[in-house]
Amino acid sequence: MNIRETINEISNKYNLRICGLTYENKIKQSVRQILNNIPKNKIVGIKGAGEHTSQLLSLSEGAFSPQYIFNKRNKIVESSQIDGKTYTIYPDSYIDKVNLDVMIVSSYAHRREMEQDLKKYSNQFQIIDIYDELLKDGLEVNAPFYRNAEDTYENVLYYRKEYNKNSNATNLKNLIVAYLHICDFINYIKYSKEYIKKGFIDWEIINSAMIEMQNMLDGIKKVVSARKQKDIITIWNDQLGYSELKFAPYMNKASEESLFFENAYTMTPFTVPTFFEMFQGLKSLDDGIYHKQFPVFDSTNSELIEYITKEGYKFVYVGDEADARLFSEEYARGSYTYNSTCIRCVDLLQVLIDEERPVCAILHSLVETHNPYLSGELDSAKWYDWPRFMGDTEETAMKQMKKSLVYWDKQLNYFMNFLSDNAVRIYMSDHGKRFNIQPIYKNDTTHLVFFVLGKDVPSKRLRKMFSIYDYKILLQAIVENRFEEDYLCKDYCLLQETNIFNNATICYYIENGVEECGYAFRAVRTQTELYVKLSSGTQYYYILPDEETNHVCEEKYRHRVKELDKLAGDYFDNPRKYEEELAFFRKKFETHE
Repeated sequence: MNIRETINEISNKYNLRICGLTYENKIKQSVRQILNNIPKNKIVGIKGAGEHTSQLLSLSEGAFSPQYIFNKRNKIVESSQIDGKTYTIYPDSYIDKVNLDVMIVSSYAHRREMEQDLKKYSNQFQIIDIYDELLKDGLEVNAPFYRNAEDTYENVLYYRKEYNKNSNATNLKNLIVAYLHICDFINYIKYSKEYIKKGFIDWEIINSAMIEMQNMLDGIKKVVSARKQKDIITIWNDQLGYSELKFAPYMNKASEESLFFENAYTMTPFTVPTFFEMFQGLKSLDDGIYHKQFPVFDSTNSELIEYITKEGYKFVYVGDEADARLFSEEYARGSYTYNSTCIRCVDLLQVLIDEERPVCAILHSLVETHNPYLSGELDSAKWYDWPRFMGDTEETAMKQMKKSLVYWDKQLNYFMNFLSDNAVRIYMSDHGKRFNIQPIYKNDTTHLVFFVLGKDVPSKRLRKMFSIYDYKILLQAIVENRFEEDYLCKDYCLLQETNIFNNATICYYIENGVEECGYAFRAVRTQTELYVKLSSGTQYYYILPDEETNHVCEEKYRHRVKELDKLAGDYFDNPRKYEEELAFFRKKFETHE
């Protein structure tokens, strides 16, 4: 059975499609109108010369033609092909030399940074951010306008709003279809039943489609739950802080019956370097993860994949398309970064249906637990990003985060019920939240949710230190049924990270007088202490749980500080030497344009 094909067949059979103009096309129509509304006699510039600009020009279908295109990275004036035409690209320094009426900010990921660069010209010409203009029309997007698609939460949230404004048959059917597009079967069935109960004219069609869809789901569960293999499924809840587990009823209850790691820590509080730690044993500072080129993960360079493959397992990563690039194609099933994780759950079920070997899979949840904190049951949502949270307070952003976490927790409960009793599930996070101006080596950012349950896994709490760097050891323990605390855990965890090189973050730290928060660090954490050494030479020694009082200068701790300093290591890199490489890294993994 091909799950997605079957969904499409049922949808086509019963005409389950959006009535009227789709949300995706509404966005494109609105962007086109923003461009066309610029008077023809105005001198127009575009800030940015990448794919975003190419898509803007293509969308305008020749009706819009800027006189100038500026690119910060250009050092000289040069010609470039954009959307099949030759344009002259100017360095930013030329903005001072021309008389503009309008400047269009042509980026989604870097638009705030661009607007900051253009702020000094605000009295000289109009600055247009198309995403701010879309928001004025009630059209919210969390990615470049050309990447919005039917499998994103924006579509669901738009149709939820429409249905809340007018609960007619058309709006309810559109909502039903939108939930089906993101594979949220809980709400698809809920609103199908509501449609049937209201007795709208074609309720029997909706009822027949729902019955066929439920039969398909029952068939999937019958096949997957009957698997005899000892599948190992890791649910990677991105950016889920240790203290937030209590807001997820299903996971919280499951953790009480699990092999629970009370002191699980990441080595670095960022996702991509965490993958390098787990799969290739590389470290941010020591191995230059951000500025060196490493081969994609496969069985020839990853001891983890090599081990699990030799044990007869099929390894697969199911998740974000950007992170999927870290893996050889045979091991990755990537999907659009900001789509619903329910879709990835369906992709995982497909692997389990197709694969005769035991499966070792990572299911990567992102958008629900990590900013922007979107999900399918929000009636009012914003695209939240750290550190400015769209101008809202952090507390306001966290309210949306909690609602989205509860939503994902409910969906996870639903999909985990498809698994066999022989399966082992690892529930984990890769790092916690970054809170305002708190250094990222502290507990809130580095303390992980990490627990295991399933066949042959004992229910007990481990108090010694566990580093996600040792993820391979945990897989070995599961395969070999070896769960002794001394085998899995150590007396300390090492942490390290390079200087922050995200411009928006650096500016935020400087504005708040905490530039030190962006410095590279090396640290050692035990159950009772945290030692930190910054690239500036500053040292901190905390007696936990107090992470505010620095005891590094106290004579009674001098010998211990010296021991921990030796463990932490001395090497720090110099990001200024690798500016181009860091820019490439950011474009590859941090943006989607």
